[in-house]
Amino acid sequence: MEEYKALRQLAEVISKLNQDELFKCLNDLKLPSDRKIILFNVLTNQHNLTFHEVLDIHLYVAKELFLSEFELHGIKEHLYSKSDLYEYDPAKNGQNLIKHGISFDEVVSYSNKFGTLSVACPDENDKERLILFSDISASRSGCKLSLPIEKVANEEEMYVMSVCQLKSLKFRFISSRVMSRKRYIKTLNNALKNIYLNEPEKKNALVERCFLWFPRSSVVTSLDRSCGQLYGAGAPTR
Repeated sequence: MEEYKALRQLAEVISKLNQDELFKCLNDLKLPSDRKIILFNVLTNQHNLTFHEVLDIHLYVAKELFLSEFELHGIKEHLYSKSDLYEYDPAKNGQNLIKHGISFDEVVSYSNKFGTLSVACPDENDKERLILFSDISASRSGCKLSLPIEKVANEEEMYVMSVCQLKSLKFRFISSRVMSRKRYIKTLNNALKNIYLNEPEKKNALVERCFLWFPRSSVVTSLDRSCGQLYGAGAPTR
């Protein structure tokens, strides 16, 4: 009941803006134009999503643009935001769904090998972070991402790189990114760009551990050849 009330009240706050005002307001989120349009369509009820997906997206927008309303009606957890295996902040889930095209629920539910590989990931503020790699196979699971990014929308085989904290034997999601077979390099580079900024050897070692998970294929062979261009001398080789 509390969740329905919160969504209704947050939606009312947003609906006070006319569509032009809302669209302009969303500029503050600094999203790519295509993701901004998708978010606008969600907020104006033009996408068929689950209740909790809509709730989490509204919480994300409220937290970023209407902080007082978020603090008044914010939901810190709900039925889908925690289980025996994982947990997440609903507003963060809404942000990930809009920004990276996948929800944390989808990462777990659509994966046949969730957390196939975990790699320790250094962070200045939190030493407990892990990188988790999982697979998503549309052909095997029959899954369909709710709001996929355009680059992977039609792909049958995908991989997901998630950054998590391990707390009380649960994975707490921080972010997840879809890695298509054609775009391993770019996604890895973007996701790890702030890791070991001044220590390339440690960064190369981390990237090499990440590569251990990838299946051997022509795609991975191409990726291996490109490692040196991204990470310089000492990049992993096979």
